[in-house]
Amino acid sequence: MKHDTLVFTFTSPAETMQAYPYLELRHTNDYPYRSLWLVVAQNAADSTTFRTDTMECILTDTEGHFNGAGLGSLYQQSYPLTPISLNKDRRITYKLIHYMLDNPLTGVTDVGIRISSEPHQSAGK
Repeated sequence: MKHDTLVFTFTSPAETMQAYPYLELRHTNDYPYRSLWLVVAQNAADSTTFRTDTMECILTDTEGHFNGAGLGSLYQQSYPLTPISLNKDRRITYKLIHYMLDNPLTGVTDVGIRISSEPHQSAGK
């Protein structure tokens, strides 16, 4: 629902490290638009201050065919987020809110955050 906030909290490892977060999105072919707009907030730099960005997740090519890996009518895509430093034994929180007019939003089945130690791949690799 619009104005519902998805909250994901991670505890940093015992050592400080550079991390590469991804927004993971799963949707069906019932999703009626080319893009999904989200508000993404995270507090990686300071536990009391959230950095907020608006993000466009492009789901289709210019002809309206869904991008991403799919099985039947279900598609999954990963979108790189800003790399972060995970400081020793800290909690990092991500908050996600959809920024679309529809309420409820049809066709989006799962949304999550994945943290990787591997740098983001450049487009085309």
